[in-house]
Amino acid sequence: MALYLMIILFIVAILPGIGLLLLVYFSDKIEREPVGLIFALLGMGVASIIPALIWEMIGSVMIEIVFPNASLFSAFIENFFLVAVAEESCKFICMFVITWKNRAFNYAFDGVVYAVATSLGFAIFENIMYVFSNVLNLGVLEGFFPGVSTGIARAFLAVPLHTSVAIFMGVFYGKAKEATFQHKPGKCFLFIMLSLIVPMFIHG
Repeated sequence: MALYLMIILFIVAILPGIGLLLLVYFSDKIEREPVGLIFALLGMGVASIIPALIWEMIGSVMIEIVFPNASLFSAFIENFFLVAVAEESCKFICMFVITWKNRAFNYAFDGVVYAVATSLGFAIFENIMYVFSNVLNLGVLEGFFPGVSTGIARAFLAVPLHTSVAIFMGVFYGKAKEATFQHKPGKCFLFIMLSLIVPMFIHG
């Protein structure tokens, strides 16, 4: 019984991310990206959680020192200049490392696929942690329904947020790569900056 409930929770946690990834992946009508590269990006998205968490933990301590009393302003600083910057920067760097010089990166839309795959690797693992936190705190039977409700809520909120943010990142990232084919380094730099700044703003 407990095993079946755990399997259901796992499906609830991963299904929204997998569904959105497939939707974006099959939207590429020109040339589909190598499946191995997509799995690598999912893994890099998961890996990006570690530096992002460390960054956020250190930043949270610093914010508490500067703003000992919680306020709307401190929440604004935390959301825009800590969480959004840490998560989007870490996802971007992990994506950049394995895609920028990859031979498969030859169309602008590829950037969208790469960013979404990386971001959903992050989101899927984050979803698993949130859904199963109820099980860890309450036990399988007591934590099942809170876990399912958490998973359903995040399927309509957090996972689409990560996806939409990634689409913006990917659009500008793809344009940056396109600019290198046109031998326009200034334009490439501008789009790289936009692929970071715009997602950070939306996330914040």
